[in-house]
Amino acid sequence: MSQKKTVYYFRVLRAIGCIGIVILHTYYFYIGNFEAAFFQEVASYTIRNLQMWAVPCFVMVSGALLLDPERPMTVGKIYKKYVFRALVALIFFSLVFHLYDRLVNGQKLGITDLWIWFMKFYTDGSWSHLWYLYMLVSIYILLPVFRKITAGSDQKEIRYFLIVCLIFQVVLATVNTLFNIRTGFYIGIYTVYPFYFFLGYALSKDHIPISKMWSLILTVGSAVLIIGLTYLQIRFDIASLKSLLGNYSFLVVVLLSVGVFSLARHLSLRKENAWIRWVDEQSFGIYLIHMIFVKIGVFLIKWNPYPQGGMAAVFGIAAGIFVLSMGITWCLKRIPGVHHIL
Repeated sequence: MSQKKTVYYFRVLRAIGCIGIVILHTYYFYIGNFEAAFFQEVASYTIRNLQMWAVPCFVMVSGALLLDPERPMTVGKIYKKYVFRALVALIFFSLVFHLYDRLVNGQKLGITDLWIWFMKFYTDGSWSHLWYLYMLVSIYILLPVFRKITAGSDQKEIRYFLIVCLIFQVVLATVNTLFNIRTGFYIGIYTVYPFYFFLGYALSKDHIPISKMWSLILTVGSAVLIIGLTYLQIRFDIASLKSLLGNYSFLVVVLLSVGVFSLARHLSLRKENAWIRWVDEQSFGIYLIHMIFVKIGVFLIKWNPYPQGGMAAVFGIAAGIFVLSMGITWCLKRIPGVHHIL
């Protein structure tokens, strides 16, 4: 596979991934805050749950790019280019979101707001979707060590590491939640995201070869399982299923993410599409900005789309949020210096 094609399917994943995240948050916030018929509730949560591949695929693309031993990388570059970008975005947007909350709630700003904002920033107390930036910072800080692992490991050792992570970070986590038990066995990796990071590298290098047919089977099979499990969760109010379906450590979510990643790798066109490239270039900004419009719609406009427009109306709202976020990102990136952050 040529480097050009490889880079292009990364673009495809990031472009469709940011669309998936906007859809996920839009449906999740609207169905969580407005009355809807049973079918609409099932459909909304199903659409939301079917987007759970998006964040893992973002992490997998980062791993495929940044863990490649052939890609020049120094500790200085990691901190100047990656850690700095994530931290500045986190500081800036946590401040913007704090100001938004204060102004919308009719609260006056004062000197104490600096301390309140700082504590939100330090404790991850700002808007929920910023958790992704905290995760990125931790991944980037460990990147020099992670790159040593990929540079010094053969195919079998990479597979062994992934199998261990799969068992302890995914399979046992799924069993623990499903049966409400906690095993005493664990490995010293706090979250599932390093697993996704290395998984993206392994898949991109064919350390885990997955054919086009198996990619399709994984994607479609996992999607069917998610649809069925979502219906069961809502129909019978099963708390453990609700927790699993919204968890990136859920085995079915992992299989769906692998399927989507591999399918994009197999199906991506050889010639780049200008639209895909443009959306990819705005994807980070879309992720950061879109929640403003979600909150405006849910908590300020407060229009319930389910009785009048139904599912089509919610999809229209998601499309509008995506377009607005993309447009504002493009405008902000015209400001000198901002394009290095967004």
